[in-house]
Amino acid sequence: MKHRHDTMRNARNHRKRRRGFSALVVLLLIAVTLSLSYASIRSQSVNVRIQRNASFRISARAAALSGLTTALKAMHTDAWTGVDSTLTGRLGPHENFEVRFTTGDPQLTEADARYDRYPLRVTLDATGYAADPVYPSSIATHRAQAVVELIPRALSEPPAGLDDLLAHTMSQWDSGACSICVPFRVEGPVRFRDRLNLSQELKWSTAPWEAYHTGLREMHDAGRPDWRPLTGPVRFPFIRQSGNVHDLLRFALRVPTDDAPSTAEFAWQNIDTMTFYQLYPGGKAYQIAEVGANLTKIRLEPDPTTNPAGLFARSGTTHLRDGVTIRGSLFTRGGSSNVEFRGAAVGLEPADLPPLEGTSEPVQLPVLVGSGSIRFHADSATELTGLVVARDTLDLRAAHQNRMALRVEGHTAARDLLIGPRSNWDQSEGWWNLVWFLFNLQGPDGIEWFPEWLRLGLGFDIEPRLTFVPHDRPVRYHYYNPNKPIYVPHPDDEGLRWNVVRWTMDTQGD
Repeated sequence: MKHRHDTMRNARNHRKRRRGFSALVVLLLIAVTLSLSYASIRSQSVNVRIQRNASFRISARAAALSGLTTALKAMHTDAWTGVDSTLTGRLGPHENFEVRFTTGDPQLTEADARYDRYPLRVTLDATGYAADPVYPSSIATHRAQAVVELIPRALSEPPAGLDDLLAHTMSQWDSGACSICVPFRVEGPVRFRDRLNLSQELKWSTAPWEAYHTGLREMHDAGRPDWRPLTGPVRFPFIRQSGNVHDLLRFALRVPTDDAPSTAEFAWQNIDTMTFYQLYPGGKAYQIAEVGANLTKIRLEPDPTTNPAGLFARSGTTHLRDGVTIRGSLFTRGGSSNVEFRGAAVGLEPADLPPLEGTSEPVQLPVLVGSGSIRFHADSATELTGLVVARDTLDLRAAHQNRMALRVEGHTAARDLLIGPRSNWDQSEGWWNLVWFLFNLQGPDGIEWFPEWLRLGLGFDIEPRLTFVPHDRPVRYHYYNPNKPIYVPHPDDEGLRWNVVRWTMDTQGD
């Protein structure tokens, strides 16, 4: 009886344990199910968030592209605010962009063959933004960059009368003194606006004066080098000329002459206050480099990042001594500020700026502009290329024939033109009469030409050491305009034109 009672009790306990285990299994299954459901829901939420973020990144990329497009369009109009500025825009309630304009190209280095194009390039850095409307603090960004280069299509308006200067190898831009003494040589057209004194400061009488110039022409006709002082045509007001000088040009030198008025055509530009310049509207303002009162053994040239046109100035007189080389433009400020050449191995040439679209001629600014006078002294040896302009006087001081050398290739203009006598030629009238008498004492087998007799008999160096010749290559001259950039929009355009050099997208935007 007792045994049966124990057996039934054990059975009841076993059934209780089975029911407890089943409940545990059910609870475990419910927990697993809930866990899987939560994981599934969480995964779906993450996927949705990822998709939303991807959508915002796409929107940010589109905003960056829209910013670049808008910025490029602005650069082609006169509404562009220029480099070192930022253009912003909003595309919708949650998308916007900003574009920064910077001078240059980060990929151009000094070792690059096109490094001189650096100042004509502009880098556009665009950033697009797209915010999550549900979580406004969550903002996707995308960056894009474009590099463009200016297409030069027009130059700023030149001063009136510049074409007249460029039509002549040597000219007076205004009426003034004009006294030039052999031996020198100007090839090509010349323009004098006042009375011409041609070698008459040498104090020789009419006969040797005419014989010398006739001899130079006859020597050239015989196949010798052409050492005539002028080859012409010579343009000047006939009414102001001496009949002897006019006849000397026409008959002794066989140089054509044209009657031209004395009135000034060139409008002198006052650049005394010019301290900065721009290559184009909206471009970087470059400071003109200041030079000292005395330059010796120095080389000055353009710097694409700080002085791309190579403009150098002096507020006062500057003296160029031995070993000065300048590639660019040198000018002085102030009415009494002169340029004094006092040394050997001095050379100035303009910097070549990019040609206008459709042309190949480089643009060149004047190589030398003196707000006072430009003077060359004894023991100077100088080579100049380009346009040389003096507001007052171009003065080649009296010096021994072998102690001054000058070659100007291009165009020279001044109000007063003075080429002083070579000191060994600057003798008295009596001395020249005696020399002329001795020349005429020769027999039939004597030296035919008076210049040749001076060279062989007295050791005179009759080859011109002071020469002015046209430029040997085509260039497009431009003149400083203190109120305008060098390049400006073409009249047919709404603004500047640009060429896209490079366009890159940053795939690692936030």
